[in-house]
Amino acid sequence: LAHHAGRYLFQKSCFWRIADSVATTTIYFYNWNMIPYFQGKKVAYLENPVTNDEVAISSLMETMVDAVNNRDPVALGSIISESAQVSFLGGKRKVSGKEQCILYMTEAVKYVRKISYNNILIRVKNNEASVSCAGLIFFQNSSVKEVNRLFRFEKENGSWLLTEAGYL
Repeated sequence: LAHHAGRYLFQKSCFWRIADSVATTTIYFYNWNMIPYFQGKKVAYLENPVTNDEVAISSLMETMVDAVNNRDPVALGSIISESAQVSFLGGKRKVSGKEQCILYMTEAVKYVRKISYNNILIRVKNNEASVSCAGLIFFQNSSVKEVNRLFRFEKENGSWLLTEAGYL
């Protein structure tokens, strides 16, 4: 473990277990040495979804990843609210509304080979939910970008929809 510019760089794939009197949690950290690990997984949860709402939102996260990886803007559109505010490709552009998200995604995925998310943490309160996660964007030019994302979902007419997607 080495410290560089305020960040920890891990020399090998590793995990830490944090234990207290209530629970034990495994937190996975990664760097460039762990990219092969994430290439085989599309999503990994920090805490497994338990409630019906958490399971529904985890399904939306998997639909989102599959939609990008399969270059399927229609599938992505199926989980986006009409009033969504979504940032794509590392925060370079934020678009508003479902139709604009689908149009932009159609162009943006031409540059993306694959995305994956890790350390997904889902928090639900009434009809609102937030999801934070770390992730990797694998571009067609073989570059890789580490990202930290924040997603917000709202329950509209009994269904969860993505209302905001940004970068931390």
